[in-house]
Amino acid sequence: MDSRELNEIYGYEARVQLSFISYMKIASIICFTFAIVVTIFLRTIVITTTEPGINESILNTWMAGYMLVGFFITSFLSSAISFPIYSLICSKQKGQRVTGRFAILVSSSNKSIKQD
Repeated sequence: MDSRELNEIYGYEARVQLSFISYMKIASIICFTFAIVVTIFLRTIVITTTEPGINESILNTWMAGYMLVGFFITSFLSSAISFPIYSLICSKQKGQRVTGRFAILVSSSNKSIKQD
């Protein structure tokens, strides 16, 4: 960060529209968690229903590697494809209404924040 003085404005509700990079950062955490949960769930089902003649080391490699990566890539690409829809909805509604803890950083050299 640069040496400009920053003031913080705190709030619990905001309307935001994320940039593509910010949107994908949040999506990557969700996609990774989804891939892990689904892989563990499916692995548990396969362990309980596997026939005795199946080579478990190959099955473990397939389940852990291909399924985890496959679910992550699929959900990550879905997130990227859905960004234009998110952006369009946010543009029409002047941002997405979110709640939580927010600290808006305002530097003295920035333009003032638009207030509706």
